[in-house]
Amino acid sequence: MEIKQSKKFLIESDFDVNPLWKYEDADDTYYPIFFHEEFPEFCNRDLFVRANFSSPSNVSFKGYIVGVINIYCIVLFYKGEKFIFNKNLPERCFKTIYKLTDVLQSDLGRTIVVADIFPLKYETNINLEGYCNVSGEFNAFEKLKDQRLLRWKEI
Repeated sequence: MEIKQSKKFLIESDFDVNPLWKYEDADDTYYPIFFHEEFPEFCNRDLFVRANFSSPSNVSFKGYIVGVINIYCIVLFYKGEKFIFNKNLPERCFKTIYKLTDVLQSDLGRTIVVADIFPLKYETNINLEGYCNVSGEFNAFEKLKDQRLLRWKEI
């Protein structure tokens, strides 16, 4: 009998327990992945991989990436909050970036601008035998049509 700990929502502690999760449309639920055979059919959309992130201003975050080939979405965990950035929807990232910079400004005691956060460098943190880590760079605003919007508000 196979036992799986399914989740309706993923939180930071879920990635402390298991570095790989998949999403199943059929029951709108997340499941931990323990074996390669359990990988989702659509690895670039339904696979969630624990990762560490660092910003240009050397702020570190824990979180996860969605997919492994074309990373279009990341989630950062900071101070008990979840910050979601999807580069296919850059306009929706503004509210999130303002919220994150407010928290960072309070913690760091200095003004934070978008360039202090993006692009983020990431490296997965799988730590399971037979799996390789992936690293790269993620910029939530690379598809923003008008880059001047990034300077619209001094964050």
